[in-house]
Amino acid sequence: MHIFFDCDGTLVDSESLAYRTFQAIAAQHLGLYVSLDIWCEQLLGHSRSHCLEFLEQWYGDSLPVEFAQLLARTLRTALETELQPIACAVDALRDIPYPKYIVSNASQAHVDFVLGKAGIDHCFSRVFSADQGKHAPKPKPDVYLNAMGTLRLSPIECVVVEDSVPGVLSAKAAGLFTIGLSAQSSYALLNGAGANIVVQSMNELPWALSTKLRHQFSHRS
Repeated sequence: MHIFFDCDGTLVDSESLAYRTFQAIAAQHLGLYVSLDIWCEQLLGHSRSHCLEFLEQWYGDSLPVEFAQLLARTLRTALETELQPIACAVDALRDIPYPKYIVSNASQAHVDFVLGKAGIDHCFSRVFSADQGKHAPKPKPDVYLNAMGTLRLSPIECVVVEDSVPGVLSAKAAGLFTIGLSAQSSYALLNGAGANIVVQSMNELPWALSTKLRHQFSHRS
């Protein structure tokens, strides 16, 4: 079994920092209030360009020239000073004996930075980021199809761990067994997107993986 992990919000608690930053700057500079429901349903798990496009449509005009730069600088400062691994992620990664990979919408530089900051960069055999080819971002399946193709794996050999609706939709569209982590999104959103199993914490991941194996073997017998 090979495990594909999303990065932000699944392994590192960057999404809560991103939400706080996005909310504060949108309110201060655009007069818009980004509620947690809007964040989880419309923005969580999407690319930064998608988030900016959504905000621009809501704002009803072009965003100020400096807005995206200010957002990026403020978030970078928050990541440098406050980023932590998702609760129980370090123990889960240590205890899972299968090859592990990152599949992310983010840039290679961002993934390398947050994994290194969290002290878990050594846990992964390979990173598949937005920098590798012109693949459509999640929720399209391209990033997972590319990872499987590069590693010469079939869907039955793989499991995905995702914390967002776009991530779950991407993995399911690629034909992959998907575990939803409801640390950010609700159980209902991840279940509705098609997650095979939804867990509340990374400490439930070994149980979820054993459930996947039982499911796989039962279909073979």
